[in-house]
Parts: sequence; structure tokens; C-alpha cells
Amino acid sequence: MNQPTHLPLTGDPDAGALSARQALLLLDSLDAGAAPPLEQRLLEDLRDLLLGVLKIDPADFSPTRALMDYGLDSIASTEIGTLFTQRFGISVPPTVFFEFQNLQSFCGYLLANHHGQLLEHYGDSAPLPAPAPVVAAAPPMAQVVAPVAAGAVATPATQGPLSIEALWQRYEHLAPAAPAVVQGTQASNEYEPSQALLDEQFSLCQQATRVQIHRPGAPRLECATYGSGTPVLMLGGLVMQYDVMWRLQLQALGRGHRLIMLHLPGCGEAELPPAFDIAHLVADIVVLLDQLGIDQPLPVIGYSFGGVLAQAFALAHPHRCAGLCISVSSPFSEGASNFPVLMGELQKSPRFMTLNRGWNMAALPAYQQVIGDFDLRPQLGNLHCPCRIICASDDAYQPPAYSALIANAVPHAELIEVQGAGHLLGFTHHQRYNQLLLEFLHNLPTPEGPARRPVPPVFQPATAHTLQTLEDYVRQGEQGHCAILSAPAAQTALLLNHLAKRGKREPADYRSYFMTSLEEALDAALRLARHHARNRTPDGQGELLLIDDSGYWARYFNPLQRADASALVLSLIHISEPTRPY
Repeated sequence: MNQPTHLPLTGDPDAGALSARQALLLLDSLDAGAAPPLEQRLLEDLRDLLLGVLKIDPADFSPTRALMDYGLDSIASTEIGTLFTQRFGISVPPTVFFEFQNLQSFCGYLLANHHGQLLEHYGDSAPLPAPAPVVAAAPPMAQVVAPVAAGAVATPATQGPLSIEALWQRYEHLAPAAPAVVQGTQASNEYEPSQALLDEQFSLCQQATRVQIHRPGAPRLECATYGSGTPVLMLGGLVMQYDVMWRLQLQALGRGHRLIMLHLPGCGEAELPPAFDIAHLVADIVVLLDQLGIDQPLPVIGYSFGGVLAQAFALAHPHRCAGLCISVSSPFSEGASNFPVLMGELQKSPRFMTLNRGWNMAALPAYQQVIGDFDLRPQLGNLHCPCRIICASDDAYQPPAYSALIANAVPHAELIEVQGAGHLLGFTHHQRYNQLLLEFLHNLPTPEGPARRPVPPVFQPATAHTLQTLEDYVRQGEQGHCAILSAPAAQTALLLNHLAKRGKREPADYRSYFMTSLEEALDAALRLARHHARNRTPDGQGELLLIDDSGYWARYFNPLQRADASALVLSLIHISEPTRPY
């Protein structure tokens, strides 16, 4: 859009004086036959480049609409970045197209930071002074040092045009800017760790030891180790470097454990083979542990894709797995390759995006086939090690339902949902996450005794899913006097309603269920069972057989221990000794 031109008025003390050269350039720009402004030409060229890669109808494209709405993924961003560099001679990482939410903001960044190069590309003479350099919207923060090998020294930037990587490290010199919000998401600034904490933990990351394993005829493996004590295998997300993935877990877990943090192929110095699958990655883990001299069973913590890998490792080598802790993960490939949704989750935290500037997105296409077609659900019933599964209530990439599939399939698995967290729960909710990890490690079996399994409480705090279920449940019914404490209770209420309606001539809903204790829940179940039996057999007595070796339930349902007429539940036959099976 053409903006009106405002000339400084003579005598205005606040107006800046134009030099003769600037005045001539201004007059040239007002000439009807002059070329379009630099911004307009750049925007049109960028638009054509994007349309060609993303195959978008020009009529459907808007420079102010989020690029991810047009299907921008890691593969497309890499291709766009390559074409852009070839055409303009300006090198930008593929991640830049995710940092700026639309084409208009990216164009503004280029004009501010690569003004001279753009003028040279378009063959223009020197323009009016360029605006001050800008970067992607993010909160002000202290300098962030790019991840380097332990003990390495970061060299100072040379003079000259700053790259986007260098600009990203100069936040302390820039004016504050509001964090960008991805369309359809909300920035979780309330849970953002402080920059001081991130810097402090980075100093611990530098104390970790990187271990490389060179194999003749096979890709190089790499991991980082930190701490001392019982070894713990930690498998992170796709090509996430350890000092990004586990930065806020190193100190908490490393006090009493030796952390073995694997770098997936394409991460750090771990080489990316031409083709591989989950079985190859599991084999690499075995080689790594053997080379580190770890042959005893050890706990395995898997996060996101690392959780998939942890499941596969435990299934293939159950004798080497002392316990599983799987976080924000899935047992099958559904949605795993939906990288735009993943990027949306990562962009909820501007500080994490800053921390993750070295993410090797160019390696993600190699994982398309790895995560595109797998299903571990049929095998999960074979796992018998202690298993804790942690999910996040607001995770759009690996929603809680995926974690529930694992919990339902693994015998005796424990499922915990962290409220208000997304896929970055280990970063935004690191204190709660670390507590859950430490509890998991503490409760594992030891040579001195069995696992100290936590006793699950009778009642769980109401989750967002529970409240939504309750709201839908009440809205659909004719009556609204209903109290449900958990999602399982809501499901039970729906089941009871279904059973109560069976055999009725007139349609009706039964919506009032109050289960405030385990005793009252069993009482309601017994009464409903007898009612259902009498409906099926009108002449039957509806007697109930209660097998209770402790005698607790007999005393509860008949506290006076008198005739049947004074009992809380009538026609209840109590057997104190379990019958022997035939």
C-alpha cells in the first residue's frame, strides 16, 4: 500500500532537515515513471517464490496471513531458503520462516537488516537511511551462546553485515519487543523459565562430556554424559541437542544419577545415515550402552519421539530396561509427521525458540519415513517393567489421548496429566516435570527390594477434560444436579445411564449420580446390579453375593450385624473365605 509522503515544514523545530541528495531521491520517488518501491518489489518476488514452492493459487495468498496456514513445513522451508539464497545472495536458515509469522514481517526484517544487499540486487543507488535492524518478535533477554562442544570457546562475531544467527544473540542491545503469538495458540509466558536460570543451567551443560563412537563402515554415534551414580538413559525429541532438550533437567537428575543423553542421527556430531528406521536406532542404543560399559538394566526416559524409541528399546531388550518413563509421546505414527503442529507447539515459548536456534531442521525429512509408519500397540502388553507415562493437557502435537493408549496397553502403567502444559512441558513446567521424573526414579526396584509403587489415590483432581465431559454431560440432559469428580466417574455415569434405560418403554435419561467415596460407589453398583437383574428376571430375588475375606464390607453394609431387614443393602449374601476354583 502506498503511504502518503510528509515533507518537513519550514520552521518546525522537531522536523529533520533534508540534505540535497535526500531531496533529489525523494523527488525521484514521486516521479510517475519511477520503479516501484524496494519493499513492493521485494514483497512481490518473495510472494512468487512462495507460490511456486507451496503451489498456492495467487488469489488465495495474503502477505499478512500466517505462512503455516499455507502448509509450510520443514521440507518446504528448506527449499524456500535454498532458492532465496540462490536468488538474493543472502543466507538465512530454514527456521527463519517459522520465526516470522507472515511474509510481510519477513520482508520487513530483510529490509532492515539486509538493506544494502537488496539494493545491490535490484540495482538501485543508495537510499534514504535504512531503519534500525529488527529481529523476530521475542521478549528481551540476555545473550544466549550457541551450543558448542564442552570446553570450546565461542569466537566473537566479525564486523560486517550481521546474520540472523548473530542478530539473535544481541537481544540485550535491542529495544524490548512483544513476543509473537502463533495463530491459534497462546504464548505461555506465565511459565517461561527466566533467562538467568537458562544461562545458569547452560554452565552446567558445558560440564557434560561428549562421547563419540566411531564405527568402521557405520555412522558415528554421539551422546553426552553428566553426573554420577545409577545410569539413566535419556532419549530426546527429533534431533534435539542435549543442552536444549535436557537443560532444565540436568541439575535435578544429575545429582544422584549418571545421565546418558543420546544424540539422534543428524544431531550434534552424530552422523545421519542414508536410510534408517526405529530398529536401527534401537541397535545404535545397544552399541552405545555396550561401549559405555553399561550392561545392567537401567531406567529409560523418553520424550516425544524419544518416548517412541524408549518403547521400542524396552520391547526389543526387556532385560536391559529397569523402568520406562514416557513423556508427551505416542505408541503409533498418527500425527507424528505433522511438523506444522509441532512448530506451533514449540512457538508457544519464545525462549525455547531462541534456545533451539541450532536445531538441524534440514535433517527432519530423513525422519519422515522413520515416524511415518509404526504401531507398537499390539506389543505393549509384553512390557512388565514399571512404567510412568506423562502427558500435557494442552499438547496439540501428542495429545493426552495418545498417552492414554500406552497406559491402557502396558500392564500396571501409571498415567499422569500435567495441567496447562503443552508439548514443551519439560521446559515450561520443568519443576513439576522434574519432580515426576525423580519420583519415578526413586520408586524403581533396587537390588535390596522390589519397586516402591505409589498407591494411587481414590480421587484425582478434576482435569480440563473432566470438566468438559461434565459440562457436555449436563448440557445434554434434562436435569443438571450431577456431581462427578473424575473422567472415569463421568464414564461410569454414562454407563449407568445406558444400563438404566434398557428395557424401558418410555425414553428417559438418568442424570443424577453422586459418588463421593469408594464405599458409596460400590453401594450404588450393587443396587444397580440387583435392579438390572430384577428387570431381566421379574420373579427373581436379586440376591447379591459378596466375597470379602477381610470382613470390612460385611460390616459396612450391615453395621448392626442383625437381621437382613436392618442392613443397608438387602439380600446381600456375604462369604468370608474365597471359594476354591474348580
